[in-house]
Amino acid sequence: MESYLSPLFTWKLFRLMCVLSLLCRNICCLECWKCIGEECGGEEFEEYSQKVTCGKGNSCMKIVYEMIDYSSNAKYESVVRTCSKSPCVPVTKETFNACRRKIRSYRYYGCSIRSCCISDLCNAAVGVFSWNPTIYFYMLTMLVLLCRM
Repeated sequence: MESYLSPLFTWKLFRLMCVLSLLCRNICCLECWKCIGEECGGEEFEEYSQKVTCGKGNSCMKIVYEMIDYSSNAKYESVVRTCSKSPCVPVTKETFNACRRKIRSYRYYGCSIRSCCISDLCNAAVGVFSWNPTIYFYMLTMLVLLCRM
């Protein structure tokens, strides 16, 4: 015997699952890498980092800051991985390169790239915006319900 779910029931069920997953996401906190220093930019940064739990509404971020001394042409780079305390606004590679091309009249200049993400430990990668796993859950749930119709 084939079961049939009405479209109205399916939609109500989907909305209920969405609300429940949002409640779960608010209870569970986001975990990010926290690292500041020279080792933070290397491939083995996890050895020098710690996992931290972010506050509600925070996101993970990674900032790469580059500074150049015009007099010696020395280049310094610093990487920071942490939770954002306010809304994280990404700075793209295009914006970073435009900053680097600007001619300046002072001795030092600096530019940065900032990537933001909202899944656990997602600030390990450069320039990646990760989706929240809850979105994947919504999509999978909708797909399953639509296939049953």
